[in-house]
Amino acid sequence: MPDSHITSKESSDSSTDSEEEEEEFPEEIGDDRGDLDDSDRAEAICKETVERILDSVFIPRKIEKKGKMYLMRLSREPVSRDDVIELSKTFEDCLGEKQVKMSGYCPIRRELYDLLFTELIREVTIDCAERGSLLLRVRDEFQLTMNAYQKLYECGVEYGSRKALEAEVEQQKVEIQYKQLQAEVQRVEQKSKELRAEIAAEEKLRQQSIDMKQARHEERMEFLKKLNRQLKEQISYIS
Repeated sequence: MPDSHITSKESSDSSTDSEEEEEEFPEEIGDDRGDLDDSDRAEAICKETVERILDSVFIPRKIEKKGKMYLMRLSREPVSRDDVIELSKTFEDCLGEKQVKMSGYCPIRRELYDLLFTELIREVTIDCAERGSLLLRVRDEFQLTMNAYQKLYECGVEYGSRKALEAEVEQQKVEIQYKQLQAEVQRVEQKSKELRAEIAAEEKLRQQSIDMKQARHEERMEFLKKLNRQLKEQISYIS
């Protein structure tokens, strides 16, 4: 934006002259209206309205430079057609220099357009206070809307980040549980193998014991049968 549209008024005394620079509201100069005719009074009221609107668009700020106090506020000078053309060129140059993104959300683009809109309000206000006041209301309403959207966006980002973090933590818990379950499955499988081996060994021992008992039983039966035959032969011989 052209620097000529923001003026700085020098104050030789930091305590008194700074206060004089702030005497820009209607109630502070209203006592002089009684000495004016109707046309001059209307012009004074219009000028006060313009001053009030411009100071609402850009609130005057006191700055100190080299030991002197300055009041920085919007310029009250009207613009010419050449100034408007130069402003448009400067604005386009700023968009190119700052590599502004023309799609999506871009804070740099918003800042530049805010400055441009402020300058348009200044120019319109100097030409017509009523239209300037209306544009100021439009700007303020737009800023409120944008702030609300910004707040919603920040809340959405915060909510999304929180949910993503919760999901990551939950995923880590699930992965830990999965590894624990895998370890438990491996432990159970190993225990199952050991138990099957023990069962097989017990079964083998049991079968060996049965076979041994069966063999001893058959030997005993064979011995008894042989003994029985011998006894029968002896009895037959005696008789």
